[in-house]
Amino acid sequence: MTTRSAYATFQHAPIELLNPGHAYDTTQALADRVRAYTSAHHPRAEGIKSPSVRTPPAAGYQPSQYALFVMRGLRLNGQIAWGAKLTLEFLDGAGNPVAPTTRLVDWTHPRFQLQGLPAPISAFAPRPGSQPYHQGQWYPAEIRAL
Repeated sequence: MTTRSAYATFQHAPIELLNPGHAYDTTQALADRVRAYTSAHHPRAEGIKSPSVRTPPAAGYQPSQYALFVMRGLRLNGQIAWGAKLTLEFLDGAGNPVAPTTRLVDWTHPRFQLQGLPAPISAFAPRPGSQPYHQGQWYPAEIRAL
C-alpha cells in the first residue's frame, strides 16, 4: 500500500508515525487498525514501515524503521537470512572499555562488534557515508537523547 493510500485508508496524520514516544496511544491505535484491516485488494498487513524517529535524514536519504506484527498463532512470511552476535561496549571518557572500577561512563558513545557473520555486511548504498561491517571489528555508535 502506498503512503497516500495508507493515509486515506487509515485516516492518520504523519505525526503518528514520527512521534511514537510522545504519542504512544495514538500510534498503538493506528497499529491496531492496520492489524485489523482486511481487503480483497491487499494481503493482510504484517508490519508498518515508517520514517525513523531517531536517525536523521541525510542528503535525500530517509532512514526507516519497521514494526513487524506477529499475530497470535501465526508466523511471519519469510526466512532468516543470517544471524549474528552483537556486543555493545560502553567506554570511559578516554575511550577505554569500562571496568568495575570505572567512575565516569560515556553513555552516549559506545561501540559495537558483530560475531558469527557468514560474510561482511555490505555498505548500504542509498545511505550517504554507509560503510561495510566486518566480523570482530569494533565500530562506533552514538546514542542520542530524545
